[in-house]
Amino acid sequence: FEFVTANQYITAAEKAIVNQFNGHVPIIFVATDDCSIMDEFHTLRPNWTFVSECSSDQKQIDGFRLTDMSQWTHDDTDTHFHKFFVELFAMAAAKYFIGVIYTNVTWWVLFMRSSSEGN
Repeated sequence: FEFVTANQYITAAEKAIVNQFNGHVPIIFVATDDCSIMDEFHTLRPNWTFVSECSSDQKQIDGFRLTDMSQWTHDDTDTHFHKFFVELFAMAAAKYFIGVIYTNVTWWVLFMRSSSEGN
């Protein structure tokens, strides 16, 4: 098993840009629990606009770990769930969604999206 790479996401986005956005690069919302990926996206496509719920102090976070939650404060928990629900809403409402099928988040998003969307 291998995780999807940033290059694979970029390739998928490039196809969508041609097929769904008439060749115009839209603002790309990135939902991730690994905020370090944002720097890689900016490096790969510096002229694209990527936005995210990742804040500058989260750049080093390399993924969500359920076991870490026992050490969180109430504010940490609120911040996490705020980010999570904003990401779910954004992905469910997006014109086009690129995700990986091996995450629970993707399953929730697919459930939330209209079945008539086709993407």
